[in-house]
Amino acid sequence: MDEQFWAYAAIPVISAVVGWGTNWLAIRMAFYPVEFIGPLPPYIGWQGIVPRLTRKFGLKAADLVQDKLITLEEIFAGLDPDRMFEELEPILVDTLDEVANEVMQDLNPGAWEAVPFAVKKRIYARLQKDAPAVLRELMADVESNIHNVFDLKSMLIDAFDRDKGVLVRMFSELGKPEFRVLEMSGLYLGFLFGLVQMGIWLVFPNDWVLPLAGLFVGTATNWIAIKWIFEPYYPTQYGPWRIPGMSFGPVTLQGVFLKRQQQASADLAKFAEEELLTGDNIVRGLLHGPKADNLFNLLRKHLNRATEELAGLAKPLVVIGLGSQQYIRMKHRAIEAMVARAPQGLLQIQAYGMEAIAVERTLRERLQALPPEEFVDVLRPAIQEDEWLLIAVGGGLGFLTGIAQLVFLFGGSFF
Repeated sequence: MDEQFWAYAAIPVISAVVGWGTNWLAIRMAFYPVEFIGPLPPYIGWQGIVPRLTRKFGLKAADLVQDKLITLEEIFAGLDPDRMFEELEPILVDTLDEVANEVMQDLNPGAWEAVPFAVKKRIYARLQKDAPAVLRELMADVESNIHNVFDLKSMLIDAFDRDKGVLVRMFSELGKPEFRVLEMSGLYLGFLFGLVQMGIWLVFPNDWVLPLAGLFVGTATNWIAIKWIFEPYYPTQYGPWRIPGMSFGPVTLQGVFLKRQQQASADLAKFAEEELLTGDNIVRGLLHGPKADNLFNLLRKHLNRATEELAGLAKPLVVIGLGSQQYIRMKHRAIEAMVARAPQGLLQIQAYGMEAIAVERTLRERLQALPPEEFVDVLRPAIQEDEWLLIAVGGGLGFLTGIAQLVFLFGGSFF
């Protein structure tokens, strides 16, 4: 066999490698680098499509979660105030004594120590008796005003903003089987297109044929692979196809991501619980989100009422000793001191809260029940906006490869 034979035979093999390579590169370009690399941001250089669109995708993800997957009411409805009190009880009495000493030492040193132990004991007993009811009323108030005290969308966007890598990890793990299909489809489609390219070159050995065929191979393999991940939505039969003496098909196809909806839903739900709707993120959203002031105002309202009722046991003694104005100051100082310790209480019940909310189970069931045309929105927004860029990169690399084939395999010149 002469060199010309091997040169022609190399065309489909090289096309297969190019198809695989352009798809491999397109996937990496979608996710990496996480931060922009280049001399002139954002014009010269590159940042992965997913991390670059973190905020925009965060908004879409938050809408999807709130509108179709889990509501704020569901997140907080599973919390049992009595169980929460059990979790908080070990720190409540210590906190009361700490606050009382702190406030009284500031306003009237030694006054709290002067309060008879029997009175203190009655206060502690009353606290333990009334605290579950106070907590229950507070929780009911929070639940009925949940949209005024907690912003789920803001919490999710904040989680994405603080760590762009979380979005990369989410999609690179969730879509790993699909991206593998995308890579390998580039190999197989590249080989098939390469056979067509070889046939055209045999009939029309013009210098422009190989570069243009390479452009087509690189573009087509990326475009088909991306389409195949998400379409068709439902199992669709194609064929049979018949030519004289032969019959092919039929073939049933469905987007490879949609075929895995049950398992992908379970994987995404687990990831969301471990990295997005975590206890840390929920506590952060409650304490530092845009509606945190409303939460603290609710807390102040209930603490004020509880303090008035509790103070009835010792109020005459305290007012006589301090005066009515000083008593009012003391009450406000005590409430603010308790509010300041609220984060400690939330952290104390964090583990129980995540157990009671059962985010993973709820998300998994809702995701698995989504119609396919809605389920694609879980993954596709990560690359949809810049799909054209990934396809263009494949076409450009295929074009350059075609020039290389022309020059090095057949000694031609494109320029």
